[in-house]
Amino acid sequence: MQDPSRLRVFRTAEHIALQVYRLTQAFPFEERFGLAQQMRRAAVAIGSDIAEGCARSGARDFARFLEMALGSAAELQFQLRIAHKSGYVDAADYGTATNDLQQIQPMLIRLIKRVRPAPGSSRGRPLTNNQ
Repeated sequence: MQDPSRLRVFRTAEHIALQVYRLTQAFPFEERFGLAQQMRRAAVAIGSDIAEGCARSGARDFARFLEMALGSAAELQFQLRIAHKSGYVDAADYGTATNDLQQIQPMLIRLIKRVRPAPGSSRGRPLTNNQ
């Protein structure tokens, strides 16, 4: 089991989740249990999937959880777009959040490629703190 907090991608996911919680606090009351909650779930899922993958015993499982984190990041990107177009998120906050998501997505892809076992192998390459 690896400590996920050693991974830069995990720390970035944590930053994004906290940012989304801050952004959604200002949503109108009628969206608290709609779009705001969906955004929060997607944002938390990114880091949660990374953490769960780190707790798995094999590289294949870890890569699968990283792929789920990547899917949650894509989901959050769409939800942010809807929130911005609906007037719930201003242009500056939308730009910042979108930029953060555009940074984490390639990080996840690189990490997936790094840990995914080669065909015929059950182990991926070891991780470093920069991933």
